[in-house]
Amino acid sequence: LIGPTGVGKGVLVQELAKVVARPVVVLQCTEALGSRQLGRVMRGVAAVGAFALLQSVNRLCPQVLSTVAQAAAALQRVAGHDTPSEIVLDGQPAVKLCPGAAIFATVHPALPGLSELPGSVKSLLRPIAVVVPPLGIVARTLLRGWGFAQADSLASRLNFLLSCCADQLSAPDFRNHGLRPAVTVLQILRRLKASHPSSPEPELLVQGLRELTTGRLQGTDEPLFETLLRDTLSDIIPFSSAAPAPVPCSLPALPGELPHACASLGLQPTPGFVELAVKLYEGLRRNPTGVLLVGPTMAGKTSALTVLAAALSGLAAQGQATTVHPIYPQALTTGQLWGQLGGFTGQEWVEGVLSGLVRSACSGSSGGSCSIPQSSSEGPAGCRKVALLDAPLDSGWLESLLGLLDPVSPRLCLANGDVLIPAQGALSVVLECSDLSRASPGIVSRCAVVYAASHDATFGAGDSLVDSWVPAQPLCPPWADRLLPTSTMNPPNTPTVEPRALLHCCLRTVLRPCVEF
Repeated sequence: LIGPTGVGKGVLVQELAKVVARPVVVLQCTEALGSRQLGRVMRGVAAVGAFALLQSVNRLCPQVLSTVAQAAAALQRVAGHDTPSEIVLDGQPAVKLCPGAAIFATVHPALPGLSELPGSVKSLLRPIAVVVPPLGIVARTLLRGWGFAQADSLASRLNFLLSCCADQLSAPDFRNHGLRPAVTVLQILRRLKASHPSSPEPELLVQGLRELTTGRLQGTDEPLFETLLRDTLSDIIPFSSAAPAPVPCSLPALPGELPHACASLGLQPTPGFVELAVKLYEGLRRNPTGVLLVGPTMAGKTSALTVLAAALSGLAAQGQATTVHPIYPQALTTGQLWGQLGGFTGQEWVEGVLSGLVRSACSGSSGGSCSIPQSSSEGPAGCRKVALLDAPLDSGWLESLLGLLDPVSPRLCLANGDVLIPAQGALSVVLECSDLSRASPGIVSRCAVVYAASHDATFGAGDSLVDSWVPAQPLCPPWADRLLPTSTMNPPNTPTVEPRALLHCCLRTVLRPCVEF
């Protein structure tokens, strides 16, 4: 299956497997996947008559691709026989073939850094070109199936609006107006229709579009998007002249709990910081598998996630207890991050940091042979784990996340052939970075995007950093006597000067002019 990102190549194979009642094994191909591990998967597929879906197969090295060619050739030789046959793969013991086994592979020809498939593999796999489907037809079909009376009108207007957004809004690296955002809007419409069945359908469309764009637009794009929204839907829904009200938080108790969480962590609950935490929560709720947290340094990205986890843990009755596990991928090798084969025999599995975290999310325990860094305790059973990957994006480790970020069926394929499927809502991945210039379209389209503005926009013009740091200092620090003599600090008939108050005054007076200079 050859085609660009986000056209439904993998979903097409999975839906086909549902129609013919066949199990499907989805394997995200990486450079670390070896011939022995892939051969074990192929033998299992042949034995049970399942479908094997190899995503991004051109990421495999030529030695591993030969295993794919060997399996495809063996399946073709025995496909026409009615009697049970046996196949031998990679020198392993023969297994009986169950009729119906098939191999599917997806290829993205436009992505850089991917090798060309050898001719032996191309000759054994029938090429099928997958193009971008008409968005209007997809939207109309889904809306009709969900009981929308104005499905045709809403689908055509949604298609026109997204095309206008792609043409007129600015085009940063994280902007995407393709099929996946449209399906996300349709899923929001389905949820709103179920919760508000008597509301006008055009109002639900406006609410869904505003909910999708929360956190994604910045600067002049916000008023331009509102203008496009009014021009597209003004003939079927009245718009007020006033500025649109912000989208309310889906967890009403969260904005009131965030200041308490900030106070417990010694941070300042400025309006911009609280708004960023709410946007991050909406992004995690909209796409539980992955969120891209984009913004410059010192914009409060990590602090917002930490405060959000503390607030959700405080609202465990309404929300979900959450623990944040910060991981720094650039400080680890690929094997340390994803796991590797090693030991005395060279075939023993050594768990990686991220693979151990995913495995614990699958089993609900804190297992794994690696030491998982975390900012808090493991928490009670059912606690949601958030893997915070804080590093500039690099295709060396980032593309292995494609399967784990899949919003439909998240899974992590390891180099030993294991496929880890986290429990629903048990694990979320937050990618924190300053820009997405090196992120592939597959990563961007699979994640919700939350943009964090500059430090001043998040924390205001005040010195929130100073206000949070000074109270954490000791009451009588050792530098107090050296900063000013005792006689100067406490002259006769004057009140005692607290060293922290003096430090706070000095920093507020000196620090900001120095930073601005």
